[in-house]
Amino acid sequence: MPGDLASKKARAEKATSRKPPIRGKLLDESRKLTHGTGESEMVVVGEIARAAPVEKKLTIEEDKPKARLELFLAYFFVWLGGLVLYLLAKDDTEAEWHGFHAIVLGVVCTLLGILTFGIVGTLFWLYIVYIGWQAAHGVKVEVPVLTKFTEENFEKFRATLRK
Repeated sequence: MPGDLASKKARAEKATSRKPPIRGKLLDESRKLTHGTGESEMVVVGEIARAAPVEKKLTIEEDKPKARLELFLAYFFVWLGGLVLYLLAKDDTEAEWHGFHAIVLGVVCTLLGILTFGIVGTLFWLYIVYIGWQAAHGVKVEVPVLTKFTEENFEKFRATLRK
């Protein structure tokens, strides 16, 4: 009988040493397969598997400031839209500034259109629409001479109209 026990033990050890490979790894109870290896994780009976905590995802509304359609429309309708925005924006100095800037750009666009029979004026108007799009999303685009002129004369213009 003792020989049978020894032979059974030897056969059991031989069987465990020849465990089938799982994609290049031997199935071994002392080592767990992890997610990084491409295999699923082995769970011991009686263990409770818990899901990873879910992080709060930021929504688009929280990441970006809201677009201001009135600023875009002021630049789209150049000097007329700028004038309407300037007169309607009572307490919003940013909207007043953009309204005055649209008026200045619109006057220059109209003069360029008259002098070049509409060719350069149309191209400049497309650039003004781009400026309006950027302004609506909170980005200030600098037009080399005209933005400086707007910043220097904004308070003077505002004081004359508010009297």
